[in-house]
Amino acid sequence: MTESGKPATRAELNAHIFRKSVPLQVTLQEVLKVMGESQGHSGLVIGSENAMMSYQLRRGGGNWQELVFDESMAAVISESVGDDVQMFDGKALPFGRKNFDVVVILGGLSAQVSDADFVEMCHKSLKPDGRLIVCVPRQKKMTLISPLRSLLGLEPGGYTESHLFGILKNGFDVMSMRSYSRFFVEFVDAWVQGQARRRQDRGADEQFRQYSIAYAFYWIAYQLDLLVFMARGHRLIACAKRRAWRSRDAPILVDGRSISEAVLSPLAR
Repeated sequence: MTESGKPATRAELNAHIFRKSVPLQVTLQEVLKVMGESQGHSGLVIGSENAMMSYQLRRGGGNWQELVFDESMAAVISESVGDDVQMFDGKALPFGRKNFDVVVILGGLSAQVSDADFVEMCHKSLKPDGRLIVCVPRQKKMTLISPLRSLLGLEPGGYTESHLFGILKNGFDVMSMRSYSRFFVEFVDAWVQGQARRRQDRGADEQFRQYSIAYAFYWIAYQLDLLVFMARGHRLIACAKRRAWRSRDAPILVDGRSISEAVLSPLAR
Protein backbone atom coordinates (compact mmCIF):
# COMPACT_ATOMS: atom_id res chain seq x y z
CA MET A 1 0.00 0.00 0.00
CA THR A 2 1.09 3.58 -0.64
CA GLU A 3 1.04 6.21 2.13
CA SER A 4 -2.47 7.18 1.04
CA GLY A 5 -3.66 3.62 1.67
CA LYS A 6 -4.34 2.89 -1.98
CA PRO A 7 -2.84 -0.16 -3.75
CA ALA A 8 0.50 0.64 -5.40
CA THR A 9 0.61 0.78 -9.20
CA ARG A 10 3.66 -0.48 -11.13
CA ALA A 11 4.79 3.09 -11.76
CA GLU A 12 4.42 4.01 -8.07
CA LEU A 13 6.30 0.85 -7.09
CA ASN A 14 9.17 1.75 -9.45
CA ALA A 15 9.38 5.23 -7.93
CA HIS A 16 9.35 3.81 -4.42
CA ILE A 17 12.05 1.23 -5.22
CA PHE A 18 14.26 3.95 -6.70
CA ARG A 19 13.93 6.09 -3.56
CA LYS A 20 14.85 3.13 -1.33
CA SER A 21 17.50 1.40 -3.48
CA VAL A 22 21.02 2.71 -2.91
CA PRO A 23 22.48 0.79 -5.92
CA LEU A 24 20.03 2.43 -8.32
CA GLN A 25 20.75 5.90 -6.95
CA VAL A 26 24.52 5.35 -7.05
CA THR A 27 24.34 4.08 -10.64
CA LEU A 28 22.39 7.17 -11.68
CA GLN A 29 24.97 9.45 -10.04
CA GLU A 30 27.80 7.62 -11.78
CA VAL A 31 26.08 8.01 -15.16
CA LEU A 32 25.36 11.71 -14.63
CA LYS A 33 28.96 12.29 -13.54
CA VAL A 34 30.36 10.62 -16.67
CA MET A 35 27.80 12.10 -19.05
CA GLY A 36 28.04 15.72 -17.93
CA GLU A 37 25.71 18.34 -19.41
CA SER A 38 22.94 16.79 -21.52
CA GLN A 39 21.01 19.95 -22.40
CA GLY A 40 20.36 19.98 -26.14
CA HIS A 41 21.67 16.45 -26.66
CA SER A 42 19.78 13.60 -28.25
CA GLY A 43 20.07 10.48 -26.12
CA LEU A 44 19.01 6.85 -26.01
CA VAL A 45 18.49 4.86 -22.81
CA ILE A 46 18.76 1.08 -23.19
CA GLY A 47 17.66 -1.61 -20.76
CA SER A 48 16.58 0.55 -17.84
CA GLU A 49 15.68 -1.64 -14.85
CA ASN A 50 13.66 1.09 -13.18
CA ALA A 51 11.41 3.73 -14.73
CA MET A 52 12.74 6.46 -12.45
CA MET A 53 16.24 6.02 -13.87
CA SER A 54 14.90 7.05 -17.26
CA TYR A 55 12.84 9.87 -15.72
CA GLN A 56 15.83 11.30 -13.86
CA LEU A 57 18.02 11.29 -16.98
CA ARG A 58 15.37 13.30 -18.80
CA ARG A 59 15.33 15.92 -16.05
CA GLY A 60 18.80 17.02 -17.14
CA GLY A 61 17.46 18.15 -20.50
CA GLY A 62 17.88 16.87 -24.01
CA ASN A 63 15.71 14.75 -26.26
CA TRP A 64 15.61 11.13 -25.05
CA GLN A 65 14.30 7.90 -26.47
CA GLU A 66 13.98 4.50 -24.82
CA LEU A 67 14.73 0.90 -25.74
CA VAL A 68 13.92 -2.03 -23.44
CA PHE A 69 14.19 -5.81 -23.53
CA ASP A 70 11.05 -6.52 -21.49
CA GLU A 71 7.48 -5.73 -22.55
CA SER A 72 6.19 -5.16 -19.01
CA MET A 73 8.96 -2.66 -18.31
CA ALA A 74 8.08 -0.84 -21.54
CA ALA A 75 4.59 -0.11 -20.21
CA VAL A 76 5.87 1.13 -16.83
CA ILE A 77 8.51 3.42 -18.33
CA SER A 78 6.04 4.80 -20.88
CA GLU A 79 3.62 5.63 -18.07
CA SER A 80 6.36 7.26 -15.99
CA VAL A 81 8.10 9.37 -18.65
CA GLY A 82 5.17 10.01 -20.97
CA ASP A 83 7.05 8.86 -24.09
CA ASP A 84 6.80 5.89 -26.40
CA VAL A 85 9.16 3.05 -25.55
CA GLN A 86 10.63 0.75 -28.18
CA MET A 87 11.16 -3.01 -27.78
CA PHE A 88 14.38 -4.63 -28.99
CA ASP A 89 13.57 -7.29 -31.60
CA GLY A 90 16.95 -8.99 -31.50
CA LYS A 91 17.87 -7.84 -35.01
CA ALA A 92 18.54 -4.09 -35.04
CA LEU A 93 17.93 -0.94 -33.03
CA PRO A 94 14.69 0.69 -34.29
CA PHE A 95 16.31 4.09 -34.82
CA GLY A 96 18.07 5.89 -37.64
CA ARG A 97 21.81 5.78 -38.23
CA LYS A 98 23.96 8.42 -36.55
CA ASN A 99 20.96 9.66 -34.59
CA PHE A 100 22.19 10.11 -30.99
CA ASP A 101 24.80 12.14 -29.15
CA VAL A 102 24.87 9.64 -26.30
CA VAL A 103 23.67 6.08 -25.72
CA VAL A 104 23.37 4.91 -22.10
CA ILE A 105 23.13 1.17 -21.42
CA LEU A 106 21.81 0.72 -17.88
CA GLY A 107 20.73 -2.88 -17.50
CA GLY A 108 23.65 -4.67 -19.13
CA LEU A 109 24.04 -5.81 -22.72
CA SER A 110 21.32 -7.74 -24.54
CA ALA A 111 21.13 -11.51 -24.09
CA GLN A 112 19.41 -11.84 -27.49
CA VAL A 113 22.55 -11.20 -29.54
CA SER A 114 26.29 -11.33 -28.91
CA ASP A 115 27.86 -8.47 -26.98
CA ALA A 116 29.96 -7.47 -29.99
CA ASP A 117 26.93 -7.35 -32.31
CA PHE A 118 24.92 -5.30 -29.84
CA VAL A 119 27.72 -2.78 -29.37
CA GLU A 120 28.02 -2.48 -33.15
CA MET A 121 24.29 -1.69 -33.34
CA CYS A 122 24.80 1.07 -30.77
CA HIS A 123 27.78 2.32 -32.80
CA LYS A 124 25.61 2.71 -35.89
CA SER A 125 23.01 4.73 -33.95
CA LEU A 126 25.57 7.21 -32.60
CA LYS A 127 26.71 10.40 -34.28
CA PRO A 128 30.39 10.48 -35.37
CA ASP A 129 31.46 12.16 -32.11
CA GLY A 130 28.88 10.38 -29.95
CA ARG A 131 29.55 8.59 -26.68
CA LEU A 132 28.52 5.20 -25.33
CA ILE A 133 28.09 4.80 -21.56
CA VAL A 134 27.85 1.20 -20.35
CA CYS A 135 26.91 -0.02 -16.87
CA VAL A 136 27.44 -3.73 -16.22
CA PRO A 137 28.08 -6.05 -13.26
CA ARG A 138 31.78 -6.55 -12.57
CA GLN A 139 33.21 -10.03 -12.31
CA LYS A 140 35.39 -10.55 -9.24
CA LYS A 141 37.40 -13.70 -8.57
CA MET A 142 37.39 -13.55 -4.77
CA THR A 143 33.95 -12.51 -3.55
CA LEU A 144 30.97 -13.94 -1.68
CA ILE A 145 28.51 -11.99 -3.82
CA SER A 146 28.54 -14.35 -6.83
CA PRO A 147 27.77 -17.53 -4.85
CA LEU A 148 25.13 -15.64 -2.87
CA ARG A 149 23.43 -14.48 -6.06
CA SER A 150 23.52 -18.04 -7.44
CA LEU A 151 22.02 -19.36 -4.20
CA LEU A 152 19.19 -16.81 -4.45
CA GLY A 153 18.48 -17.68 -8.10
CA LEU A 154 19.96 -14.44 -9.48
CA GLU A 155 22.36 -14.02 -12.40
CA PRO A 156 25.90 -14.24 -10.95
CA GLY A 157 27.84 -13.31 -14.09
CA GLY A 158 29.69 -10.13 -14.96
CA TYR A 159 32.51 -8.54 -16.94
CA THR A 160 36.16 -7.93 -16.19
CA GLU A 161 37.70 -4.63 -17.26
CA SER A 162 39.65 -6.32 -20.06
CA HIS A 163 36.54 -8.19 -21.27
CA LEU A 164 34.50 -4.99 -21.49
CA PHE A 165 37.37 -3.16 -23.17
CA GLY A 166 37.62 -5.96 -25.72
CA ILE A 167 33.93 -5.60 -26.58
CA LEU A 168 34.23 -1.84 -27.10
CA LYS A 169 37.63 -1.53 -28.75
CA ASN A 170 36.62 -2.10 -32.39
CA GLY A 171 34.42 0.97 -32.63
CA PHE A 172 35.23 3.11 -29.63
CA ASP A 173 38.04 4.77 -27.75
CA VAL A 174 37.51 4.00 -24.07
CA MET A 175 37.94 7.30 -22.23
CA SER A 176 37.24 6.04 -18.72
CA MET A 177 36.32 2.87 -16.89
CA ARG A 178 35.87 2.52 -13.15
CA SER A 179 34.28 0.24 -10.60
CA TYR A 180 31.73 1.27 -7.98
CA SER A 181 29.26 -0.22 -5.45
CA ARG A 182 31.22 -2.21 -2.88
CA PHE A 183 30.66 -5.39 -0.89
CA PHE A 184 28.16 -4.46 1.82
CA VAL A 185 25.71 -2.65 -0.47
CA GLU A 186 25.91 -5.47 -3.01
CA PHE A 187 25.34 -8.05 -0.27
CA VAL A 188 22.17 -6.29 0.87
CA ASP A 189 21.04 -5.77 -2.72
CA ALA A 190 21.42 -9.47 -3.55
CA TRP A 191 19.32 -10.37 -0.52
CA VAL A 192 16.65 -7.77 -1.39
CA GLN A 193 16.46 -8.86 -5.04
CA GLY A 194 16.29 -12.51 -4.03
CA GLN A 195 13.40 -11.83 -1.67
CA ALA A 196 11.62 -9.69 -4.30
CA ARG A 197 11.93 -12.53 -6.80
CA ARG A 198 10.43 -15.01 -4.35
CA ARG A 199 7.54 -12.72 -3.48
CA GLN A 200 6.77 -11.12 -6.84
CA ASP A 201 3.59 -13.18 -7.14
CA ARG A 202 2.28 -11.48 -3.99
CA GLY A 203 1.86 -8.18 -5.82
CA ALA A 204 3.23 -4.66 -5.76
CA ASP A 205 2.09 -3.92 -2.20
CA GLU A 206 4.33 -6.66 -0.77
CA GLN A 207 7.36 -5.33 -2.67
CA PHE A 208 6.45 -1.79 -1.57
CA ARG A 209 6.68 -2.88 2.08
CA GLN A 210 9.82 -4.91 1.48
CA TYR A 211 11.81 -2.00 0.04
CA SER A 212 10.59 0.27 2.84
CA ILE A 213 12.18 -2.13 5.32
CA ALA A 214 15.28 -2.68 3.16
CA TYR A 215 16.22 1.00 3.06
CA ALA A 216 17.62 0.94 6.61
CA PHE A 217 19.87 -2.00 5.69
CA TYR A 218 21.00 -0.25 2.50
CA TRP A 219 21.90 2.85 4.51
CA ILE A 220 23.94 0.88 7.05
CA ALA A 221 25.68 -1.05 4.26
CA TYR A 222 26.59 2.18 2.47
CA GLN A 223 28.19 3.55 5.63
CA LEU A 224 30.19 0.35 6.07
CA ASP A 225 31.38 0.55 2.46
CA LEU A 226 32.82 3.99 3.19
CA LEU A 227 35.25 2.26 5.55
CA VAL A 228 36.56 0.04 2.73
CA PHE A 229 36.79 2.80 0.13
CA MET A 230 40.02 1.34 -1.28
CA ALA A 231 38.29 -1.90 -2.28
CA ARG A 232 37.26 -2.42 -5.90
CA GLY A 233 33.53 -2.28 -6.64
CA HIS A 234 31.15 -4.92 -7.97
CA ARG A 235 29.87 -2.84 -10.89
CA LEU A 236 31.59 -1.22 -13.85
CA ILE A 237 30.83 1.97 -15.74
CA ALA A 238 32.66 2.73 -18.98
CA CYS A 239 32.50 5.82 -21.16
CA ALA A 240 33.67 5.39 -24.75
CA LYS A 241 33.86 7.81 -27.67
CA ARG A 242 32.75 6.67 -31.10
CA ARG A 243 35.25 6.39 -33.93
CA ALA A 244 35.35 4.57 -37.26
CA TRP A 245 34.68 0.86 -36.88
CA ARG A 246 37.72 -1.32 -37.46
CA SER A 247 39.03 -4.51 -35.95
CA ARG A 248 41.79 -4.04 -33.37
CA ASP A 249 43.56 -7.20 -32.25
CA ALA A 250 45.55 -6.45 -29.13
CA PRO A 251 49.13 -7.81 -29.00
CA ILE A 252 50.26 -9.78 -25.95
CA LEU A 253 52.99 -8.36 -23.69
CA VAL A 254 55.95 -10.40 -22.43
CA ASP A 255 54.27 -10.93 -19.04
CA GLY A 256 51.26 -12.55 -20.73
CA ARG A 257 48.87 -9.63 -20.32
CA SER A 258 47.16 -7.88 -23.18
CA ILE A 259 47.72 -4.15 -23.61
CA SER A 260 44.13 -3.54 -22.50
CA GLU A 261 44.75 -5.37 -19.22
CA ALA A 262 47.95 -3.41 -18.61
CA VAL A 263 46.25 -0.08 -19.32
CA LEU A 264 43.03 -0.81 -17.46
CA SER A 265 44.68 -2.05 -14.24
CA PRO A 266 45.39 1.53 -13.03
CA LEU A 267 42.48 3.06 -14.99
CA ALA A 268 39.79 1.06 -13.20
CA ARG A 269 40.90 1.93 -9.68
